[in-house]
Amino acid sequence: MHLPELYTALVTPFSLCDSIDFDALSLLVEAQIEQGIQALILAGSTGEGITLHASEKQKLYQHVRAVAGSALVLFAGIQASSTENALREANDAKFYGMDGTLVVPPPYLRPSFTDCYNHFAALASIDLPVLFYYHPKRTGVTLSIEEIVQIAQMPHICGIKESSGQMDFAIQLQLASPKPLFSGDDLLTLPHLSVGFHGAISVLSNLYPKEWKDALQTSKEQISKTTRRSFVDFFPLCQALSIDPNPLGIKFALSQIQKRGAPLLLPHCRPPLSSASKKAQTQIVTQMKLFKEKACGV
Repeated sequence: MHLPELYTALVTPFSLCDSIDFDALSLLVEAQIEQGIQALILAGSTGEGITLHASEKQKLYQHVRAVAGSALVLFAGIQASSTENALREANDAKFYGMDGTLVVPPPYLRPSFTDCYNHFAALASIDLPVLFYYHPKRTGVTLSIEEIVQIAQMPHICGIKESSGQMDFAIQLQLASPKPLFSGDDLLTLPHLSVGFHGAISVLSNLYPKEWKDALQTSKEQISKTTRRSFVDFFPLCQALSIDPNPLGIKFALSQIQKRGAPLLLPHCRPPLSSASKKAQTQIVTQMKLFKEKACGV
């Protein structure tokens, strides 16, 4: 399948009573389409998918597909510890109109490579493309380059989201991988693209979809001084968004945007996460103001 170069890892907005805020969700999706984004990840780590019940995910998929129609490629995040649950979630994703899934190795259980391999092999039965999501800090699963390549060679694996945070590892994986790689860290997107990554799965594009998309497109065409300057402008904001665990920072940032005379969404997450720290809030507000001033030429 054709893989867009930029996916927004969409936040899941919640109301004060902790249910999904579908009105805010519609606004988010519409803004992504209007600003040129072609693909979204739903219910991933940024979307707090691990806190969503199966019925909530089903409604989330249905709603976003109804709002987006055919304008967006939609992938569903799967963070299941058991293969049975991963298969059920992948089947739901297919039934409710998703184009693919983004799947981590089974978290918490610390499975062996063979167990991980079998987990991903089982997903072939759903007949839906799978992006392999490598994030050892979140899952507790560490794999070698050779082991990731073996998993990526499966026909239904369409690409790899690389979130190890290690540039030497990323470069080696890019050289060895049979499938396209996506940067899973906004702070490392420029160096990832410079070594040949296909694209990025981004948190920042929730906030600045068009600007981040333009920066990525320019850098894909030519890593130039202008491109480096664009990424340098974004870097302090990316750092501010990373002070607290994701998605606390990006949700607070989105709550600072006004839509129809009210905040775009509420800044809180589902427990045990709550809201961004005072330190993060101060830094995010400051960096958003500075970025806006630079964009306006102030």
